Formats: sequence, C-alpha cells, structure tokens
Amino acid sequence: MSENPVRSDQVVISWPAGTGNATLAVFSFLGERLYVATVPAPANEYVWDLTIGGGARRVVNGGYIIVVDVDGHHYRRRLFVARPAP
Repeated sequence: MSENPVRSDQVVISWPAGTGNATLAVFSFLGERLYVATVPAPANEYVWDLTIGGGARRVVNGGYIIVVDVDGHHYRRRLFVARPAP
C-alpha cells in the first residue's frame, strides 16, 4: 500500500497476486461498507481516488478498513486518511 496515513487524493492498494478476480471493499471503522470494486486477474493492485458514491464525495479524514478477497484468501489493511484542510 502507498503511504499510510494518506495525505493525497489517492492511495494504491496492493495484495499478493492470485489467479482469480479480486474484490476490494472499503469499510468505515463502524463496519459500514463505503466502496466496492472488482479488480480483474492478474492485477494485484488498485488505485482508489478516495471517493465514494460513484465519485460524488471524497471520504473524510479518519480510519478505514480495506478488505481484499482473492482466490479464497482475505487480506485486511487499516488505512488512515489525513489530508490537510482545503
């Protein structure tokens, strides 16, 4: 994963390569699913622009859980967003 905490407008999320498509989900620390994407094999990274709702809203500064499911394996990462105020 790129820098953590994230201080820019995007983050690169990576995981061990697999043979199948990967499903990436972003959750709030309260467990609310905020974002989901399917990443076709054989890619093992995804660039997320830190927006939700079809790109309509930027996520607020705070903590998030990233979950990647690929080939029956579940990879979890904590992500902290700490962008400077506009």
